Amino acid sequence: MKQIKPGKGMSQMSYQGSVFAIAFGVLWTIIAAAIGIGAFASVGGAFAIIGFVFPLFGVLFIALAVKQARFHKHNATSAQPHSIVDIVDTKEDGDPFAKYDQVETARRANEDSSADVAFCTNCGAAVEADDRFCPKCGNRLR
Repeated sequence: MKQIKPGKGMSQMSYQGSVFAIAFGVLWTIIAAAIGIGAFASVGGAFAIIGFVFPLFGVLFIALAVKQARFHKHNATSAQPHSIVDIVDTKEDGDPFAKYDQVETARRANEDSSADVAFCTNCGAAVEADDRFCPKCGNRLR
């Protein structure tokens, strides 16, 4: 069965974007702090308050980018990533949230119980355990 699964390439790209966002936040903070110090020294008053608020946006930007970078780095390198991009077979890469999905859990239990594969005696095609006739050649199975 095919399913939509995590994509490591998108997480790697997002990680690189997060690193760029950290660099931008550092640059923003330095420039905003320089402008704030200049405004406080020359004008004072309301401009000085604004000059101290803008560097805080840079610090917030850096904090959020670091959190995002950590998530995407983990997601790009872990065995069970969490973004929805690739379509894979369930045997290739498990779904980390499947344990919370009752339908998926029931499907896996049914899949495990029917692990014995039967074959048609006439054509050799794989058949389900409860099939009475071969779906390929129509041979009676029981």
